[in-house]
Amino acid sequence: MRPVVLTDVHLAARLVRSGLLKYYSPEEFQLLISDIGFDYNYPQTVYNQHDKSFAERMQKQGFLRVKSFDETQMMRMYALLRQLKPKFTIRIVSALLLAQMTNATLISEDEVLREVAQISLISAQNKQWLVGQLVHELAFQGITLDIELVNELI
Repeated sequence: MRPVVLTDVHLAARLVRSGLLKYYSPEEFQLLISDIGFDYNYPQTVYNQHDKSFAERMQKQGFLRVKSFDETQMMRMYALLRQLKPKFTIRIVSALLLAQMTNATLISEDEVLREVAQISLISAQNKQWLVGQLVHELAFQGITLDIELVNELI
C-alpha cells in the first residue's frame, strides 16, 4: 500500500485504538505527517493529550513518520498557503505539500481539501476509504474483519 499522509494526529490515534494496526508492520503500512501537523498545538483537552500520546508511541514504533521541510520546501509551502488562505491553515497546507512530495495519498474528511488535492494531481481520500483498503488487504491474508464495525471504531 502506498504511504498515507495525515493532516493531524487524531486519525493516527483512532487507528491505534481500533486495533487495526496490530495486523500490520511499519514496513507494510506507512503513515506520514508533517512536523507542523505533528507539533500543532491542539486545544488542551484530555482527548487531545491522549491522541498525541498515541501518535508519539506510533512514531517510536515506526508506523508514523514525521517529516520536516527544508528551506526550499518551506518557501513552496508558504507560496501555496498564500494561494489557499483563508480556506486552509499552515497545518493543512503542509499535509498537502507532503502528499505531493512523497506521492502519498492524503487522508482528510474535508471534501474541499480533497478536491483541491485532486486538482493538483494529488491522490486524496477520506478515512472510510483508508479503512476499506486496510480491511481489504487483510482479507487477502485470510483475516476477516467487519468493515462497518471498524469504521464505527475509527
